[in-house]
Amino acid sequence: MNGFMDQDLLDLIRCAIRAGWVSVFNDPYGDFKEYFVPLSNEGLLVLSRTMLSTSSAETVYEYVVSVGENEVATAVISTKDKIHSPAQQVVLELFCQCAHQIVAQEMRGLLNSQVEKVYHS
Repeated sequence: MNGFMDQDLLDLIRCAIRAGWVSVFNDPYGDFKEYFVPLSNEGLLVLSRTMLSTSSAETVYEYVVSVGENEVATAVISTKDKIHSPAQQVVLELFCQCAHQIVAQEMRGLLNSQVEKVYHS
């Protein structure tokens, strides 16, 4: 499909993010971010973003997608890039999917906490 990950594995990763519980870790300085998704086989899907360099004009990040101990995709992307390769686009879409899942989990938690509240007069 894109030279680094076959379509079946990509579909499995997308499904795991959509159906699983996504956890996130951000370092306090914004240099590092990781998403964690438990897999059905006791494994762990990890998507990490590490800042490689930064200047006033651009920041360069390395993105890594790992299943268990195996790196299945990597991409180095600059904030100056206007066009991404298909492989870079897939990696960015997986990171966006994780971010959207985190927001959805938070919204469900807020809605559930509102449903459970009981008001007494």
